[in-house]
Amino acid sequence: MEETIQDVEHFFSRDNLIRLSTDLLHILIQIVATVIVFYVLKRILERVIDFYFDRWQRENHRSTDQTLRDLLQNTLQYTYYFVLMYSILSILGVPMATLVAGAGIMSLAIGLGAQGFVSDVVNGFFIQLEKQYRVGDYVHIGSHSGRVKHVGLRMTVLEDWEHYYYYIPHRNIAEVVNESVKPIRYNIDFNVYPETNFKDFERVVKHAVETADPEISKLLTEPVDYYGAARDNYGHLVYRVRLHSMTGDSATVDGYYTMHISHELTRAGIVRPLAFGNAGREPETFAEVAELKGE
Repeated sequence: MEETIQDVEHFFSRDNLIRLSTDLLHILIQIVATVIVFYVLKRILERVIDFYFDRWQRENHRSTDQTLRDLLQNTLQYTYYFVLMYSILSILGVPMATLVAGAGIMSLAIGLGAQGFVSDVVNGFFIQLEKQYRVGDYVHIGSHSGRVKHVGLRMTVLEDWEHYYYYIPHRNIAEVVNESVKPIRYNIDFNVYPETNFKDFERVVKHAVETADPEISKLLTEPVDYYGAARDNYGHLVYRVRLHSMTGDSATVDGYYTMHISHELTRAGIVRPLAFGNAGREPETFAEVAELKGE
């Protein structure tokens, strides 16, 4: 009993409290300094990665591989937290050798609690090794479809047309349909009259294509094909323009060129058939247009 009282008195003695406070302050300073140093190093490495990819993009005049960029940033983030935690535990005096010796317990914990994490990382590695998809591709994964926004070590993030984000763990990815591997071909049809001067019509269409927004034009994978006069699925006379782009860009390209070319045709004073006549079909002559208008 007397020894216990002496131990308590020694612990709360002035000299011992000063020593403990000094040691605690020293540990806090070490931890703060370690956090600052590692944070600065992480930021420097992030800047180096960004600088390298941005410089490569400027010198090659084309976009960089955003997937590789994201993976490097993601790997750096995980490494930063691991090394920081290891350093802080060492400063606190946690016997790292004992932790390493207890690898059997850690293996059991990984097997039980982190099995999903390991599966995510392994599956993600093979997804990238086999180049199943990259950032920017339009894919179908299970019941979800959308453009790949991010590929990390653990999961892939998709964004659909309504701007919903889907976070899909790699262990849940069993089958992928990638629509961005090769471009698709599709047509834009503009209704015309048989009396239409097709040379003038085509001249306006070509001018519209040449003056299109560069941000949209670069989505085309091949030059525009001016197919000319044709009949659509309903038998209507049309002037057909053929475009090629990746599937994920087709809606943007189709919508823009349809609107832009139609606007230029209107500005040029070229009259085209109305959408539908009274009988559920498009009028095919100027006389029918006048009749529908009551002229």
